[in-house]
Order: sequence, then C-alpha cells, then structure tokens
Amino acid sequence: MIILDTNVITEILRTVPNESVTSWLKSCTDDIAITAITVAELLAGVELLPSGKRRNALSARINAVLSMYRGTQRKRKYFGTL
Repeated sequence: MIILDTNVITEILRTVPNESVTSWLKSCTDDIAITAITVAELLAGVELLPSGKRRNALSARINAVLSMYRGTQRKRKYFGTL
C-alpha cells in the first residue's frame, strides 16, 4: 500500500498536473490511500482561499476525489475547519 502525501494530491488536482507525478501514479500497482490528515489539510487549504471561482473549482475537484470515502464526510469536514 502506498499512502500519498498532501503534495501529491495537490499536484494531481492542478489544472495541468506535473507529468512525472501523473506517470508515477499511473505506474503504481499497489493500493493507494490517503490519510485523514491529508484530507484535513486539503479542506483547510480550500477554506483559506478567498471566495471565488478558483476556490469553488478546487473545492469541487477535492470533493470528487474524496467522494470514494463516503461515511466519513462529517468527520473530515469538522476536522478540516479546526
């Protein structure tokens, strides 16, 4: 199992992610996971952005990635606001 750090997640969420990072992820044959801390860092980072299109777009991309972790949504939203 590979646990991705926040910087890897933020890279793949970019409009044009680094090709080396995306190639590496595509080549991974192990299970890939993220931690609750990474989720909290992503959500906290979005909360720090000023309201607007960039914040909305990034929030939508993060929620799309996190949608596979249903059932923990309330906890992660609370933790991300701490």
